[in-house]
Amino acid sequence: MTALRRDVLDAVVALQAHVRARKATRVVQHVREVAAAVLVAAAARRYLALTTNVVGKLLSKTRRQAKALAAKDRELAKTKVTLRSEVNDYRMQVKDKDIELAKAKELIATREKELETAVHATLCDEKLEVEVHGSVIHLREDEKQKGSHRKYHRGIITKILANGRYEIDFDHLDYVRRSYPATAVRIV
Repeated sequence: MTALRRDVLDAVVALQAHVRARKATRVVQHVREVAAAVLVAAAARRYLALTTNVVGKLLSKTRRQAKALAAKDRELAKTKVTLRSEVNDYRMQVKDKDIELAKAKELIATREKELETAVHATLCDEKLEVEVHGSVIHLREDEKQKGSHRKYHRGIITKILANGRYEIDFDHLDYVRRSYPATAVRIV
């Protein structure tokens, strides 16, 4: 019987401790609610006092406007910082693209020079036959009377000049100008 009594007493003590803990929690919660209510009541009284007279209303409105302006200023400052960052990023991207473009231009110029050299070597080494129309060639009067200015005259490219013109050695004309633009020359 003693063991049963002890068990009952232990259960009662545990139950009393649990009840005390719940009561303490309720008291703390009530204190918090009262403190919050006091703060809310004080804010309401202050707002009522400020808004009941004309000067208080103006002060309240001015404060609200000042807070709104300050908030907008902060927002504008953040936007300004963000935009500056984005602009700097774009500038860096443009610089990178400009560098890539300059490298590409250099590469193209190098390739064009190589191609020009290759074409020059091909045209000059193979003794490429071409024709030039007589209207482009400065012929003598006796040649013009024969109708040579209406015909094509054959020759061989001997040199490609830097200005894009060709020096041509004609088969049967030796007294004429030797340099002709590429547009006046046709390959046979």
